[in-house]
Amino acid sequence: MMLGIVLVSYERGELTERCIASLRAVTTAPFRIFLVDNGSRTDDTRAAVRRWEDASDIVVRRLAANLGPAAGRNAALAKLPRDVDVVAMLDNDIVALPGWERAALDCLSDGADVIQPKLLERDGKTLERGPTRPNASPLAANPQYLGRGLPADHPDVNREEDAAIVGGTGVFRREVLERIGPLDERLHVGEDFDWSFRARAAGFTLRYAPRCALVHDHGFDLAYDEERSATSKYLSAHVVLWLKWRKALLSPTYLAWYDWLDRHGEPMYLPADQRWRIAHRRLRRRLVRRWIIGRHSNVWSTEAEAAQATAAVAARLGLV
Repeated sequence: MMLGIVLVSYERGELTERCIASLRAVTTAPFRIFLVDNGSRTDDTRAAVRRWEDASDIVVRRLAANLGPAAGRNAALAKLPRDVDVVAMLDNDIVALPGWERAALDCLSDGADVIQPKLLERDGKTLERGPTRPNASPLAANPQYLGRGLPADHPDVNREEDAAIVGGTGVFRREVLERIGPLDERLHVGEDFDWSFRARAAGFTLRYAPRCALVHDHGFDLAYDEERSATSKYLSAHVVLWLKWRKALLSPTYLAWYDWLDRHGEPMYLPADQRWRIAHRRLRRRLVRRWIIGRHSNVWSTEAEAAQATAAVAARLGLV
């Protein structure tokens, strides 16, 4: 059995180095890393990429530009040799903990097809992502995330159970990829929702496996997160998911707010030193929320309401 570990690097090469070091230190199953650099430009990360290319346990592919997480992962998945039976897709800010892959393989052996690990905060003691259950609203793409902030050993987050969604960090049988195909590259956000929906529709079992524990150390970095979380990407992903599944990535409030930001050329995040703009933005956001919630609740009340608002955004973005 060979485990193929898919990593995508975009800048922040030191995090990828730490992830690779942790995998090498604790992973006991045979594995190989398939790493795609998603258009990094900084000297430090480009130097790290050259080191990774010289490593015998890493297959590296460079992309000329940042094409998004789905395209990056697909570029790595396309390089998997036939002897890879199980695939682990990990964010590069993951730190592997002892026994993570053995727990995942045990869960697959027990009949699961796609596994959501237990993800811990930087301290290794607090839950960052655990069990997921379907959203109470059938129109919402995002699931209920249970137990965030609880101690990692809390019994509520240490029971194996079905998962509504398996996020960007997950472990799965190769057969799943062969049956449902790669990630949808139109989705720079929510590609994990779509892939989970497709896996379930194909009859595969999604499970939360708490013994498969990893640290997800995603600190905020303005330049990185602004690229990752551009409003245009969220709006486009909202439209694509709605057209595919009739499920909304964004609530009424956030769809209106991100649309306002995008129409006015405003970034999602502002530097901390722009205090007057931040205060103005907070007031504007409060007014948008009050306007939306005053007319509706902050969930889509009907499919027709969500369809109409989404169609307006799609038309403005030229997606229809």
